[in-house]
Amino acid sequence: MSSFVINMMAPYALLFTYVILSMCISSASSFGLEKSRQLFPRKLHLRVFKTEEEEGITSTHPRTTGSIKTEHEAAASIDPDPDISDNINSNRLEFIPIKLQNYLRDSGALRTIVDTLTRLVLAPAFYYENPHCFPELIRISEYPHWLATATISAMFDLFNVTDPQTGIVISSDDDDDDSSSSSRIHFKKEAYGPHPKQIAQVVVPEDLKGQRDLPLFMFLHGGAWGSGFPTMYRLISVPFLHKNYRTVILGYRTYPDGTIDEQVHDLVEAVQYFKQKYSSNGNGSIPTCSAPMVLIGHSSGAHVALMAALKGHLSSHVDALIGMSGVYDLELAREYELQQGLTELSPMGPVCGDALRENSPTWLASNGDEAILSSLPPVLLLHGENDTVAPPIYSRMLHQVLINNEKNDKGPKCHLEVLEGLQHQDTLLETCLGRGKTQAVIFQWLDSILK
Repeated sequence: MSSFVINMMAPYALLFTYVILSMCISSASSFGLEKSRQLFPRKLHLRVFKTEEEEGITSTHPRTTGSIKTEHEAAASIDPDPDISDNINSNRLEFIPIKLQNYLRDSGALRTIVDTLTRLVLAPAFYYENPHCFPELIRISEYPHWLATATISAMFDLFNVTDPQTGIVISSDDDDDDSSSSSRIHFKKEAYGPHPKQIAQVVVPEDLKGQRDLPLFMFLHGGAWGSGFPTMYRLISVPFLHKNYRTVILGYRTYPDGTIDEQVHDLVEAVQYFKQKYSSNGNGSIPTCSAPMVLIGHSSGAHVALMAALKGHLSSHVDALIGMSGVYDLELAREYELQQGLTELSPMGPVCGDALRENSPTWLASNGDEAILSSLPPVLLLHGENDTVAPPIYSRMLHQVLINNEKNDKGPKCHLEVLEGLQHQDTLLETCLGRGKTQAVIFQWLDSILK
């Protein structure tokens, strides 16, 4: 009985928390913004890098016969901020002792802090700015359909929720009439390994849950290899659910629970487990013409996904691979971390054992086995033009290497989209919300390669 009561009250507690935190965020946003500017006052100034087709560059990359700026040329093209001293190692977190930074990173305390702030501050702030998304989050949840529907109705009655496309206020009656918003969803958490973080959230339309021929979509979140959790990214299921995909939002061992090799292992295990479970013909074997599987990784998740692919672990299961705002050259990323003064706090070095070059997809694509490269699935690289967290040079360099391999008949088809005006999280948000260009680019590309 107690578990039933808790389950029944949970969405209303979440709704109440949403209301209270929204009020707090509204009143404190200007204070928090000013404090964040005091803590991180400097921006990373980057020039826009273009491919040889765009500006006629013919410099030779040391790891391939293609034409592309080298990592050192790219790093040298970073314009120093006037506020940054000549010492590139100046640490803007210098008020935190290095040993404390290392302890926060290596003990998992940093992950706890980041994930907690995400739950208590960033998520409510997002739903405060995008209230139409809160009902969708409740709908694609573990709560019973009647309870989710009641919560959604309460949400519409309490707030003037508007349609992001039309700007028209949506009422609870309108929502009841909209099959895309009120359709029943089957949600469950599934473990694919023994570790507590080896768990995924699987969502599928209720009337399709018994079908084995549904296309499968899997998402691998980012978080600088050291934070993040599936619930934070559950909304990316929505556009794929509307196209009758079975969606899997993957959790995995983030640092310090997992190294890069263990994160790649988790992804490969999950891909094999869910492909086997939902695409097999009942006797454990996967038919040759099984429904396609689409894998998307964002930020460090894109890095892990490309690492798994370039090591030859995904070719027999994944039919389309999409990297969003990914970090594909870790040596270059180290230069950015040095400039930002974040090296001692960032999990990137420890998660790779400081073997940055060997754990860079761009290097692997330049030096990988031809048999592996030729068996890679088609790749779409998406990047925001204004991304200063993971600058678009990462995707431009990897794209150049992959298309050079493609020209030599030893690489996959690779398409690059650098999206004007977008920042690091915008590629993900546009996919979730259906705004802008990103979602349309993804489905147009999928239609072209999966037809």
